[in-house]
Amino acid sequence: MSDRDVSFAQFRCDTANQCLWRGARMVPLTPKSYAVLRCLLERPGQLVSKDELLDAVWPDAVVSDASLKVCIGEIRRALGDRVAAPRFIATVHRRGYRFIGTVETGASSVGVEADIGKSPPHPAAPTERRPPAVPLVGRDTALAALERAFERARGGERQIIFVTGALGIGKTALVETFLARTAAPAGATIARGRCLEHFGPGEAYLPLLEAFGRLCREVGPEAVALLRGRAPTWLVQMPWLIAEADRAALQRETLGGTQERMLREATEALESLAARTPLVLVLEDLHWSDPSSLDAIALLAQRHESARLLVVATYRPVDAILDTHPVRDLKQRLMQQRQCREIAPDLLTAADTASYLAARLEAAPPPGLAGVVYQRTDGNPLFMVMVVDELLAAGRLTADENGWVVRDGLDAVAAEVPDGVRQMVERQIERLAPHDVEVLEAAALARAEFSAALVAAALDDDPLIVEQRCEYLARQQRWIQSAGLTALSDGGVSGCYRFVYDLYQSVLTQRVSAARRMRLHHRMGEWLERTAGDDAAAELALHFEQSGDAVRAIRYLRAAARTALARYANREAISWLTRALALVERLPAEQRGAARRGLLQRRGFAYRAVGDVSAAVDDLGAWAANARADGAGAEEVQALLATSAAWSVRDRTRFLALAEEAVERSRAIADRDLHLHARGYAAYCFARVRGWRAGDAQASAEALESVRRGDHLGLVAGHLGMHAYFANMQSDYAGAAAAGAEGALLADRTGDSFMRATCQYQQSWALLHAGHWGTLLRTLHGALGIAERSDHPLWALVFKLTLAWWATHAGDHAAASTRAADGLHAARAAGHQHGTVLALLVSGWAQLGRGAPAAAQREFAAVADVGAGHAAAVEWILHQPLHLGLSACALAAGELARARDEAERVCALAAQPGERTYLGLGHRAVAAAAIAERRWDDAERALAAAHAVVDGGAAPLAEWQVWATAAALAEAVGRSDDAAQHQARSAAVLDRLAASLDCVAPDTARAMGISIEDAQRAIRAQRP
Repeated sequence: MSDRDVSFAQFRCDTANQCLWRGARMVPLTPKSYAVLRCLLERPGQLVSKDELLDAVWPDAVVSDASLKVCIGEIRRALGDRVAAPRFIATVHRRGYRFIGTVETGASSVGVEADIGKSPPHPAAPTERRPPAVPLVGRDTALAALERAFERARGGERQIIFVTGALGIGKTALVETFLARTAAPAGATIARGRCLEHFGPGEAYLPLLEAFGRLCREVGPEAVALLRGRAPTWLVQMPWLIAEADRAALQRETLGGTQERMLREATEALESLAARTPLVLVLEDLHWSDPSSLDAIALLAQRHESARLLVVATYRPVDAILDTHPVRDLKQRLMQQRQCREIAPDLLTAADTASYLAARLEAAPPPGLAGVVYQRTDGNPLFMVMVVDELLAAGRLTADENGWVVRDGLDAVAAEVPDGVRQMVERQIERLAPHDVEVLEAAALARAEFSAALVAAALDDDPLIVEQRCEYLARQQRWIQSAGLTALSDGGVSGCYRFVYDLYQSVLTQRVSAARRMRLHHRMGEWLERTAGDDAAAELALHFEQSGDAVRAIRYLRAAARTALARYANREAISWLTRALALVERLPAEQRGAARRGLLQRRGFAYRAVGDVSAAVDDLGAWAANARADGAGAEEVQALLATSAAWSVRDRTRFLALAEEAVERSRAIADRDLHLHARGYAAYCFARVRGWRAGDAQASAEALESVRRGDHLGLVAGHLGMHAYFANMQSDYAGAAAAGAEGALLADRTGDSFMRATCQYQQSWALLHAGHWGTLLRTLHGALGIAERSDHPLWALVFKLTLAWWATHAGDHAAASTRAADGLHAARAAGHQHGTVLALLVSGWAQLGRGAPAAAQREFAAVADVGAGHAAAVEWILHQPLHLGLSACALAAGELARARDEAERVCALAAQPGERTYLGLGHRAVAAAAIAERRWDDAERALAAAHAVVDGGAAPLAEWQVWATAAALAEAVGRSDDAAQHQARSAAVLDRLAASLDCVAPDTARAMGISIEDAQRAIRAQRP
């Protein structure tokens, strides 16, 4: 082929002059890459093995497959070829490569003219430089540093810049972007050379030879002429650049050339080039460089003459340390002498990852993908690109009319390792000592952070030896890094470590055979069980699950779930319990039933705690069905009651029906405490759905007394919440607040955030109606925090609406209206009946306060419509503020008879349990209607009834309004002195309510969106 052209598609391979032409443009190739291409072209369509290529192209050096892959990659880039859909070069996995394009040979090409100054037949244009196809993110600081160095170099101050970082950190992408955005547009001459990995003496000056070769091909005869005059010892090593007739003369001229001469000539040539236009010399992968190339860099840095020269040298510090390569020492020496600078790009951030995805996809990425990619790659740019490339190539990240979507879900993305990453990591593993591989493989089976003692236990090895190996590996900074020390149960300590990249851990994990993996996990689990116990429940569950020990795996999964629930991490608890349920079938037959029931119960409670009603009733219903099938009658009763509680926020009919079914089931079981428990719960359900019934409060009290005798804190917490409800119905606000606070504390100890919220809601109702508003705000602040930490949006909604309800009483009707509107939207979206009703009620009262009775009437009518469509939807206790609001709307509309009827209905409802606030307000409303009708005696009698209820300060929300209405009546009948006294008593109650806010800390008020001073002014502004 030495005297023939070879053509394929739009390319022409000029074998005489060793170059590749694309139309009229020369495509630059390094000598080694050209040699690889030539080997493939000599055997078109045939497999050329890796060994054959290595022997042919590197006959006198030992290099790795990586050098070959670098050349293949360069050829593919020059041809525009793709690995996934090759047109010219196909990879035969693990064997070699095959040229698959159509090859045609033709007449000999016209060679380069003998006279150096003449142009070749096809003038070579400089290679067009463009930013990398992959968008560069998170590198603004590094780019700015390179641009500043270039400006100094352009001013004549030579610059040496080392760009350092680990494999994949994006050194090349950074340099490429700098060249395309800054150096090339500024008219700089750009020369590039790369070092190749080798195992033996490397070719002297390889990166500089490549750089000079590229310059000559791109700049043309001018560069060749400069080398001929300034650096003939370099030109003689690139004979394809000159005519054959001149080669012999050049060889005679340079015979006996020394290294010192080559160094001197290289610097002279580069500085001469820089004298014409600014020169950027890029030397990549200096951790594989030969010593002579480093000498050249040192000489360039130490010369004092002015030169418009910027040298950008890249290398990996870890590889340099491992191979004791002198590049690190060179950089440090030059930095001490202020003759170079270092740019070390950091790992990308989560925000950078999101920016990359948005730029790469040219649209918003699927929700959650950026987080998964960042977690999977730890911010390594190369890994990030590989992960996204594989998702796109496999069609798992696709675009439809609604945008980008991830098929198979994000969990699959988080679990997979791209083939490119796996192959790269495998090559690095092959360089490790066998014992180090064993240590890393065992460590990979541990959690993200592991101790040397744990790895030693897995390997049944000496802990000191294993720790020494871990320290050695950590110093390399490639595989693992130190994470401090951990105390051991015997009083000693052990070093802790973590993998540098999560993907490294995944590759190492997949290398371990199934049988060996089970043995290693089992040893780790047994060691942790002896040394840590339940404190390491999550890790123990992992090891015993992987070792096939289902009994112990389930035990520790349940322990991990308990820990999560105690932190209100309910979603995490659900995950642990789901894994445990998947293992139940692997238990001995006699253990499966009880284990399944217990896990369904706990997961159902966790679902209930996050407001997932459907999932909660599924699990709790399954618990009841399994208990019935297994003959566990007592458990079935408990399961029915738990399922009832889950329905309470969505369907009060089922809520009550299941509770009553539980009572019936309990009659057949010889357990008096169980029957009292069921009966007390059913009484509470009836009171919420149907209303006051004689004997229900007593049944609740007996149930509380019964469960207090036991040791089940969860049951006690639940019955305290129910007791608080009955106390609120009877206006025993102090008792209700105390019971609610105690129940919340006990529920907190058991990790039951749902029951804690139930108790705090009753406590909040009591504090609101008792006028302890400062304590109310502090309680709501804490309750909202727990609801949000527990990921329970429905309880968070209820507490926000309670805050809005307080705002209506405090006179801040605008804030109440806004919060009610937000709450109504959220409640309807969630199908939350109680939240919907509460939001409409608050909105109605806010509209009344803003002087918009017609709007208020619409809100109250909407509540009535909800109740008409589903009688159980409106909680019984809320009928009192509903009809009180309807009375106020009728009064404002002049419909006095309807106003009186609605007010008397409030009195009738409140009188049943003895609820003092609404009974007092109901009588006051009757009086207001009578005043409007000028029936003074009826108004006096209604107010006397109201005073009898509220005097004594037990119902301040009613008390100040009763005195205000009494003042209005006195004024209407001409008793000015009495009116003034009544106004003063009303104002005094409002002052007490305002003063109750003094105990609220400024931080709490700000967190609740409240100004205490403004709230106190609004409260006092309601004075008659």
